Amino acid sequence: MVKVKDIENLSIFKGLTDDELKAIAEIITPDIIPAGKQIFEEGEVTCPCVYIIQKGKVDVQKRNKDGDLLTLSVQREGSFFGELSFIDNKPHSATLTTASEESIILKIDRSDFEKLVLRYPAAGYKVLMNITQDISALVRRMNTQYVDMAGYVFGRTKR
Repeated sequence: MVKVKDIENLSIFKGLTDDELKAIAEIITPDIIPAGKQIFEEGEVTCPCVYIIQKGKVDVQKRNKDGDLLTLSVQREGSFFGELSFIDNKPHSATLTTASEESIILKIDRSDFEKLVLRYPAAGYKVLMNITQDISALVRRMNTQYVDMAGYVFGRTKR
């Protein structure tokens, strides 16, 4: 369990009431992970959990066709990951590894979250909407980057 003050300003919990934050805090498990340790691997089926970085940094990585791990992004304090597997219960889409420093990762297991939603349906709705908004922002950024890259590679054409 974590303290409400440790989570109240995290974007994933935006809009939750004090009682909802207390209930969420009760189902969060903190974990101290050493620098350079893999949290989970792409294609792996582990706990359908959402993970939140309380302290430290996490590298988001994918393997190329040669099997080399390439870092796509670095997630920082307050960021969350694992949300796709949390939602669809499918294998992880990337490998996540702590960066060059020890990290504190907060974990919410889907089964615990489902029990919480029975008691606090509005809290569940708010958390899922916050996750959805984060995914939506990521897709919008990726669409823009894709169009910019395609324009660069193939040249811009007017119709």
